[in-house]
Amino acid sequence: MEKRDELDKGQPNVPMPQPTSSITVSDKNSLIRTLSTLENEVHELRKSIREESEFAAEERPPAPEGSHYMPDGKLMKDSEHDDEAAAKKKRTAAQTPAPKEDQVKGSSKNKKGSASGSKKITFSKAVEKALSNKVETHNKKASKGRRATLGMLKAVYRRGAGAFSTSYRPGQNRNSWALARVNAFLRLLSSGKPSKAAYVQDNDLLPASHPKSTKKDSSAESLTADAQDHSELELITASAYAEAELEIELPAENTFKTAQEAILALTEFSDFGYEAEEAIKASWLRAVRNGEDPYVRAKLLSTLTHDSLDSDLLPREGSEDE
Repeated sequence: MEKRDELDKGQPNVPMPQPTSSITVSDKNSLIRTLSTLENEVHELRKSIREESEFAAEERPPAPEGSHYMPDGKLMKDSEHDDEAAAKKKRTAAQTPAPKEDQVKGSSKNKKGSASGSKKITFSKAVEKALSNKVETHNKKASKGRRATLGMLKAVYRRGAGAFSTSYRPGQNRNSWALARVNAFLRLLSSGKPSKAAYVQDNDLLPASHPKSTKKDSSAESLTADAQDHSELELITASAYAEAELEIELPAENTFKTAQEAILALTEFSDFGYEAEEAIKASWLRAVRNGEDPYVRAKLLSTLTHDSLDSDLLPREGSEDE
């Protein structure tokens, strides 16, 4: 220990190393000035927004009794606000909105002359078989005026597939959601009453003589009034109405409001039915990655299928949903 102390006494006082910084004093001052400027700009922006809101509020006339202004300046009745709040509380699991990435709505109707081609929506072999079996089973027991056609069920299925984008029960896919709506329609058709009072979306697809049909005042009833047995003609009329909903057109350019709408329209136009949805999405994303027009590339996959650049994305034969 004595020898160690002597050695230590012989060493000069060496200062401990201090932390260094690559930022010079001038750089620090410049950074502080920049941050200060940004803070001032944010402060001024907030001040102007607050002043504009206060001015807008002063300009508004007093809200009528029983009403109030919303944060966006819109006038809402107190009763409407209460109804909206109550509706949110009553929302069921089946009404839970789908995630935004899955919210793909039905295709929009395009302006006359804007479409590059039209055809009927294609359904996969599995879906076609399932719907055909449902028609056969239902019609064996159905009375006159309560029978179904494949066209009617396809129209209901398509509506259900589109509705899946905005509301579905967790754990279901687009196919199961659409088939559940078909089942609800068949129950309404046979019993005359829906399983849920809120289910009225497909009443227009019912034959005119059905108690829940919205075709009561249509020409179908007058056309069949003198017929001894008009149920067959009613069924043909209802089926023709449904078949008209299965037509789809693709515009030459993307005129859809969202990418999701365009993707669903391209999916419905393809020869693979809704099973091609993931392939169309992937083709769209490839185009985005490459800086190409995504609608043009995905449309080529939808129309040319195996002759397109993205044919490797298409479902393999026998991989369709059961």
